Amino acid sequence: MSALFGRMRAASHYDPKNIETFDHTYEYTRKLLAVRGARERFGAVFKGFTVLNWDKFEHQKGVHILGRADKHFICKRNHERVFYWRYAAPYWLEQVEQLKKIIRLIADSPIQERIITALVEDGMWECDLHISLALLSELLWNCTIDTKELITVLCHNEIEL
Repeated sequence: MSALFGRMRAASHYDPKNIETFDHTYEYTRKLLAVRGARERFGAVFKGFTVLNWDKFEHQKGVHILGRADKHFICKRNHERVFYWRYAAPYWLEQVEQLKKIIRLIADSPIQERIITALVEDGMWECDLHISLALLSELLWNCTIDTKELITVLCHNEIEL
């Protein structure tokens, strides 16, 4: 069991600078889309917005109100996460074309019912919105946007009203 758990833990770690599997993921997604009929459904869950720490993971015990915590807990949790979010940010900006490419693949498919969701753990939205989530959100809204324009809007707050 411990060997299996070790593999699970290794598989659950995401490093944003590692994109060696992107071509495989893209091709696999393309094949999955190809076997679906236009009247069928297709869903994708994007991961890579988190590192699941199985050494410290605990299920919530007792009653837990989702989205509500005291300020001390929020500050402590954000402090634990800020290093990783800052580490990941430049890689998301460098690799936004890959994210855009796979979203376009799904958006351009003839399948009528499509959904893309994301697995995000400890996004700490109480403190800030991480650039990876902002990129994903904007691309889900408009996957044809020019990448330079997208980065300008998100990073330099140059929004046309």
